[in-house]
Amino acid sequence: MNSRMKKNISIFLLLFLMLSGCQNLEQQGRPFNLYQVASILVTPGDNSATVSWTLQDGKPEPESFLVTWTPDAADLEGGSATVAPDKREFVVENLRNDSVYQFTVQARYADGLSQKVSMKCTPKTNRLPVQGFMANAGDKRVLLRWTKPANANPSSYLVTWTPGDGSQEITDTSLERWMIEDLTNDTEYTFTLVCKYPNGDSEVVSASATPGVVTPFIMSTSLAVKYQTVSFEYNEMYFIDGDVKSVSWTFGDGTSEAGEKVSHAYSDAGEYEVTVNVTYQDDNTADASASIVVSDFKWSELAITKDGYIGYVKTSSVVFSHDGGTMYISTSNSRGDVFAFDTWTGALKWTYPIDKVTYGGGPAVGPDGVIYVGGRDAKFRALTPDGSLKWSFSTSGNVDGFPAVTSDNNVYVVSNGGVATFYSLNPSNGKALWSKELEGTVGSAVAVDEDGNIYVGTNSAVYSFTPEGSQRWKAPSLTVTESGSFAISGSVLYAGLKGTDGLAAINTGTGEVIWKKSSSVDANDTFSPVIGPDGTVYFTVRNKRVVAYNSDGTKKWETAELAQFIYASPALASDGTLYVGTQANISGAKQVVTINSADGSYSLSPTEQVMCAFSFGPDRRVYYGTVTGVGGSTGGHIYAIESSGPAASWCMRGGNMQGTNSLK
Repeated sequence: MNSRMKKNISIFLLLFLMLSGCQNLEQQGRPFNLYQVASILVTPGDNSATVSWTLQDGKPEPESFLVTWTPDAADLEGGSATVAPDKREFVVENLRNDSVYQFTVQARYADGLSQKVSMKCTPKTNRLPVQGFMANAGDKRVLLRWTKPANANPSSYLVTWTPGDGSQEITDTSLERWMIEDLTNDTEYTFTLVCKYPNGDSEVVSASATPGVVTPFIMSTSLAVKYQTVSFEYNEMYFIDGDVKSVSWTFGDGTSEAGEKVSHAYSDAGEYEVTVNVTYQDDNTADASASIVVSDFKWSELAITKDGYIGYVKTSSVVFSHDGGTMYISTSNSRGDVFAFDTWTGALKWTYPIDKVTYGGGPAVGPDGVIYVGGRDAKFRALTPDGSLKWSFSTSGNVDGFPAVTSDNNVYVVSNGGVATFYSLNPSNGKALWSKELEGTVGSAVAVDEDGNIYVGTNSAVYSFTPEGSQRWKAPSLTVTESGSFAISGSVLYAGLKGTDGLAAINTGTGEVIWKKSSSVDANDTFSPVIGPDGTVYFTVRNKRVVAYNSDGTKKWETAELAQFIYASPALASDGTLYVGTQANISGAKQVVTINSADGSYSLSPTEQVMCAFSFGPDRRVYYGTVTGVGGSTGGHIYAIESSGPAASWCMRGGNMQGTNSLK
């Protein structure tokens, strides 16, 4: 080979290596040019979801976007769509309501697709039906009654009936009753009502009645459960001998009440005869009776599971809707899903998915029935009573402290972070009315007194603010236990503290620490205190003890060693019984501890692993959630224990059945 050929080959190899090197550098740099979208938001719709996104500032425009959706349920199919580069929103249709989907958005460039940005969402119908649809028969007529659908605005109602194939469109949707005339006595009619919406019809509700067979009054149910509240309303179509002046009732259990519409709950199972007595304007009277059957409790144990998701409960407690008909609990394993169960039947009503664990972040129920819940995804959410998302608020860090909600709907929450931050939120839209950065990194507890003054604790201090956000005082060097809660009695705020600090009694007016006490043995993290009607304060210590102090700071009693760990907060019944649970004892068994609050004597009963707070339900039972198995591998449960009902004080975590942490 001559020297000229060698030289040409060398030049060719050099050019090849240079080109290869440039190509490798280009391939290595290409992923850095595939800029993902800055954020996405998925808004649930009716059998649909709207996916919207934003781009990173100053980055090049992509050629298009790839939107994909994947259902959690195995029987559903996902899909994908390519969206034009000038669009920032895409509506996914033909989804199944009440099923969870994960939506992702990727930006497409000439060199490929960016990384995925994802969010989960559950489509919900907005075509809600009326509630409580009932048909009450009179002479050749039937009165239809219902309750307007909450959070929905139908354009009209369509009523139909058979036989006769009758129909009537009602355009005044403020109405909640309608009379059907000229029917045939002794013929059973079936009536239906559909809410008409611009985007379609609601599901059909139906009821039957037979004209000529008139009931004297209307009961919300004729088959109740012990302590279930039943409404009674006299039937104006039965009492037709004049204008009614007054109505009174006897319930068959020795109690009575006056009013056209009343409510009553029975404490014992059995069959009762309810009598209504009306007095007409001319002072003549008439009465009539009907029976109601009251059953014993229908359940005492519920599994916390749905569609393959098996949940368990840590520090969250069971809370209840204001009518007592629904109970809520949030879970603490791989996700923080909220579960809603029917209190009386134990049936699962709905779940709301939260991707991250929920510990002390809720739930709590506001005066309008909205459920507030936080989580370890740096978000605080408001859920409607039907399980839809009302709004979501991004906090400075994880929400591990229980929120507070007042009767006039002021919402307060504290979050973790480099600096713990305290928020007052607008309950309508979730926007911050004001916020305060606090000393410490862990937001622990919030409470509100009768005057609306707010108390908030961190791992460094306890503060008090006015409802307008002005600081009233600061009590430094008080390390409030994370995922704990306060209790208020008169002018004293009780705070459970970390480590050996025990329990602090703080003057609500000045912030002065009145006294600070701990367990005499193995003090280690004090959890949510509760208060008896006589002012005695009860608290648990993580290592092995339950302790009682009189309001003046003198010790009343202290139990012997109970367990290796106690994370649960107690609940005090009206008969003086204190309930608490243990995570494990030395032999590995878990226990519900039933304590005589007068002297601290106790008995034990086996159960699953307990870490949550105990609470009372509308049926006077004590409720608690469990963590079954190692890491919750077999799933947790909700248990209910019969008791005398709640004491007349701040007797459970959160202060009441709604868990609002508020006396106002």
